[in-house]
Amino acid sequence: MDKPFNLKLFTIRLVFNFYKVIIGTVVGALLIGVCYYLVNVTFGDAPDYEGRVIAHEEYRVDEYGNQSDYINDYTWNEWVRTDSFTDILSDSLDGKYSSDELKTMLSADVPADLRTVYVYVTGKDAGAVTEVTKKVPDALLSFSSELYEVADTKIMDVKEATVKNRDVRVANAFLLGAVLGFIISILIMAGLYILDDSVYIPLLFEEEYGIGMTLEGMEGTKIIEIDKSIPEIPDIESDEAVILKITSGAHNGKIIDYVVNEVEKQGMEVSGTVLMNPDMKLIKAYFATSKFPNPFMK
Repeated sequence: MDKPFNLKLFTIRLVFNFYKVIIGTVVGALLIGVCYYLVNVTFGDAPDYEGRVIAHEEYRVDEYGNQSDYINDYTWNEWVRTDSFTDILSDSLDGKYSSDELKTMLSADVPADLRTVYVYVTGKDAGAVTEVTKKVPDALLSFSSELYEVADTKIMDVKEATVKNRDVRVANAFLLGAVLGFIISILIMAGLYILDDSVYIPLLFEEEYGIGMTLEGMEGTKIIEIDKSIPEIPDIESDEAVILKITSGAHNGKIIDYVVNEVEKQGMEVSGTVLMNPDMKLIKAYFATSKFPNPFMK
């Protein structure tokens, strides 16, 4: 027998067991957040260190008062990684770092004012980054003096090696885990509740089977107890009353169908049922009326 879906009962059960959703949310947050932290922080790659040099470039003005073209960020980024610049820097470091090694460490940017150049030194070794950063100003002054467009260069700031910010978003990982844990918990609980064919509400049982159900003891000459396993069906005489004692929440809907069918095969009917171990809190909530008026009903 197909069990009709009851949205009200489903919703009440979901609300009563919402603590399980909270547990699932916390577990999801911890599972994904902690794993992300371990992979990207605890056992992740060593951090990058970054040094920075800020220089101000004064561009040349020709005899007619026209200023030379500005040098953009792309050009500066290429120039600091040319042999012309890295050779100067390598010589100032007494050849400790080759030009090719320096090229992997250097980059440049012109974020706003085209006359202000930022030169960055990046690497895994904080000592090496600091050592190279200290020599960049002199190399930049020497290199800029050979550029026709540049009339003068002034070093504004030198910042030695600091840990470079990494794109590690631990908080986002915990939040993602919490959201996934919440959704998965809801889906799992919904699936389990939809598939659950247990008896919880006597009225719903009566509407489905057409058999009366009480919450108190009922006497009969033939009592069949239905729990989580298929009971033995005794032989039934025509003058005997058949009473079913059904355990609530035992996932025994198919067993009930089987027992009712077997009783009917003997030409008898079930005269009554008793709901054993009922969840009174759930039953009271199901029959409780709303305290607020329904705006769609008169």
